Amino acid sequence: MSKEKNFQEQIEGRLDKLHKQGFVFNSLYFSKGSYKPDQRNIPVGNVIEFFNYNKQLLFSMTLPEDVIAIMCDSIVSFKLLDLHTLAMEDKLRHKMIYFFRYDSAMFEELKAELNCYCLEVTKEPKIAFSPKYMPKVYEQKDRKYTLATLPRISQHLKKQILKVADDIEKHQGYHFQINHGNKYRISTATILNLLSSPIMTVNERKVFESVSRAITNSTFVLDTSQTGMEFRVPYKTFKCGLKLSRSTETIPEMITSAFETFKYYGLIDDYSINNDLITFTASGLTQDLQQQNNQRQYGFYNKIPGTKKAPKLAAWLDYLWIILRFTRKNKKLQIALNTLLDKLDLMNLWDGHRIKQIAEWLNDLSRIGIEYGFLKDKGITFNNAIVQRLLKERNSLHEYVILHDVAQCDKDGKQNGRCTVHR
Repeated sequence: MSKEKNFQEQIEGRLDKLHKQGFVFNSLYFSKGSYKPDQRNIPVGNVIEFFNYNKQLLFSMTLPEDVIAIMCDSIVSFKLLDLHTLAMEDKLRHKMIYFFRYDSAMFEELKAELNCYCLEVTKEPKIAFSPKYMPKVYEQKDRKYTLATLPRISQHLKKQILKVADDIEKHQGYHFQINHGNKYRISTATILNLLSSPIMTVNERKVFESVSRAITNSTFVLDTSQTGMEFRVPYKTFKCGLKLSRSTETIPEMITSAFETFKYYGLIDDYSINNDLITFTASGLTQDLQQQNNQRQYGFYNKIPGTKKAPKLAAWLDYLWIILRFTRKNKKLQIALNTLLDKLDLMNLWDGHRIKQIAEWLNDLSRIGIEYGFLKDKGITFNNAIVQRLLKERNSLHEYVILHDVAQCDKDGKQNGRCTVHR
């Protein structure tokens, strides 16, 4: 079967389905800078036949007068509404449309009360299409609506529509919070380049979790193309559950200091903080998160002891998390001891042949990895002899530092909350 014939059959199938749902097709032709009415109520089988690139035909759909249409001009307003009825995307006009049975009183109420640039209520929506830009139909899984069996807009639904309109109007031009979950998206690029190195303090990492959580629970996840838009988060929401280690600085000072670090490393572009609101833009970070849905539980760093070793322990845990989360097969520690020391900024121990201190660090790394459920507890205590062997046999570290398999991590995580590897 040729691609052209297959394409034609797909289009005719979609048109036939729309026709059965109650839509009527009309053609328009292009003349003197605009489209003019051509023919009305065209049979499904004739739409493809009538379509001719040289004639510049366009098609429209006629709806019965007893239909209310809620027009959304963005995927954000469409998904925030989440109305259970027949819906459609007009790809030519970039509109998302919900359909309801007409009720004159409800229509007049919505017409009078709905005041939002991205939501509109109408009785006669203009739905245009061509075979190249067919409208996409959204249906409920449990019920297949037609224009003759549409539900009515109840007072409860009306309040829901007005609430969404109010939220969008109030937050016009920036991303705002729509959920309060405790998981956050995390990009592989960010992890690999920053978090697996000890360049940030544990407090900065904790604040970065709040930044990532704010992005994950905002309208950004509904439209990930809006990477340059400003995020605005209530200050109380941002610091909810944020357990910072002791410092001579106040919590607001620590948060501000962390944002300066994020700006330095290009994680955010700009920010503003006051007692009520935190605003920031993070185009690079959100671009990393565009196609990324890897998530981690908020509070990843909370069990790291508040000592001078904390940044290196945190980097080690992130490194283990990367291997467990992103390595598909043969999950074992491939890194050599000297490379690991370099990665954790401990090469001064290597250069000074401080074998005893290297052993102490390996014991600390092993202990925290076991506590987090990333490593198997083999009862190994690193000593000078083991370190000397690791210095000679560069590929033997994995014999002493043994990773849990992902299935076991998932099991441990459900039982005691230690392991934070999520599928």
